[in-house]
Amino acid sequence: MKYLGAKSDGYHFFKQVHDDVNNLNLWNETADATYARLGGLKNAQNMVDDFHKKGMFVSFYYIPDRYGLFSVLAKKYDKSQIAAKDKNGNYMIFDGYEPGDKDTILANQSDTWFNYLAQNTNKVVRDLNLDAIYLDVFPLHAIQYTFENGKPVPTNPNARTINLLTRLRDLYPAKTAIWTEYAASDVASQYLDGCISYAGTTTSLILSPRWDDPETTPKLLKPEIDIARYLMPHYKQFTLPQGYPLGWFVMKQMLFNGKGQFGGSWSQWDSDVSKILGDQNRLLQKYSDCFNSDNPEQLVPTLRGDVYANKFPAKDRTLWTIMNASGITIRGNVIAVAHKKNAIYQDAATGKVLSYSVRDGKAYISMKLDPQSVSCILQTVSVGK
Repeated sequence: MKYLGAKSDGYHFFKQVHDDVNNLNLWNETADATYARLGGLKNAQNMVDDFHKKGMFVSFYYIPDRYGLFSVLAKKYDKSQIAAKDKNGNYMIFDGYEPGDKDTILANQSDTWFNYLAQNTNKVVRDLNLDAIYLDVFPLHAIQYTFENGKPVPTNPNARTINLLTRLRDLYPAKTAIWTEYAASDVASQYLDGCISYAGTTTSLILSPRWDDPETTPKLLKPEIDIARYLMPHYKQFTLPQGYPLGWFVMKQMLFNGKGQFGGSWSQWDSDVSKILGDQNRLLQKYSDCFNSDNPEQLVPTLRGDVYANKFPAKDRTLWTIMNASGITIRGNVIAVAHKKNAIYQDAATGKVLSYSVRDGKAYISMKLDPQSVSCILQTVSVGK
């Protein structure tokens, strides 16, 4: 499926409809009950149609590992059919967002549960003409299967993930995107369109702590490379920027890796950071043909050990993101690339033509790189000269 491109000043927008406290976190509610909370099916359809007329895409939020204890769904199925049990045989009921609510129950990931989730979300997708479905806390993890009724322990989370995804893809319209919170395996990615990425943010350090680094060792001066971004370029990643409290440098990883931005608001960072994020997003949009490349390359050779680069070739032009990971300003030749006849090299952000020299078929490109900055070099070829 082709990437959902921007119609505004970011990659694109998704309107997510979440359950709120007043609705007791009625996760994965039946379609009819969902429509009732949106003022009825017709009103819900009008809502989605209004977003579409404004040039926005619409996605609904689902979380495949739980459901509301007081939902219509909970009345439709007995807990023995779809609820998970702990190691003592007790149903796994836990708090929602409000302490003491005890309003949510863990689903057992059985075929009955997957069939319900697939059929119900397909009805919502088709009734409302949704552009996408977002699956939170997904793909599934091994810990989610240790309490499954009648399932081996441990079970294979990749197999169960694909079990659900194949059901969804068999039912959904071809145009409906499926995106998730976490990156999927290479096999599962063929059924998906994108995911939230935590690479380059503090969340990545929480989920995958670097136990071999002393706490005093700087962790944020080197590039964060998510290899899935380059090995599975069809699988689009959107960074959820949660790293600002530990430094602005982590936010630059989005541009360096050619990833879109998911979420965030003025309340999460200073106003000057919003401007810089806006500049980044405009570059990602302007050169979307490069960042949507089927053949991106990570960490291509540079001329300095403290300078890093990624390559994003498009049909008629090529873009390199360049990171100065040092704490000093760098001037002079920073990278040598395969030269093409009549090629020109520009700073993609400013349009300024960069100086270069050609030796042995390579263009040695010179530019100024500010400390801990990310820049973009654009190669285009003049036709007819």
